[in-house]
Amino acid sequence: MDSKQSPRYPYTYACDYLRVKVDDYSEEVGMRVTTISRSQASQAIGAVAEAIGMPKEDLARKLADAFLSASPGG
Repeated sequence: MDSKQSPRYPYTYACDYLRVKVDDYSEEVGMRVTTISRSQASQAIGAVAEAIGMPKEDLARKLADAFLSASPGG
C-alpha cells in the first residue's frame, strides 16, 4: 500500500515527524527517546497551523510528506 493511502496519512505521520524532532538523551536506556506523545504533537500541529493561518490538514500533509521522505522506503 502506498504510504499516502494509509489511514495513518497525514496525521499520524505528521505527529511522528514532530516526535522524532523533539527528543532527548535518556541515561536509563542509553539512547535518544521521544519526549512528546502523538496527542501532544497533534496539539502542536493545530496551534502552529492556527498561528500561521493554514488549515491543520495542509500542515499535517507537509509534515507527513517530510516524515515519509526521510523514512527508509518512504
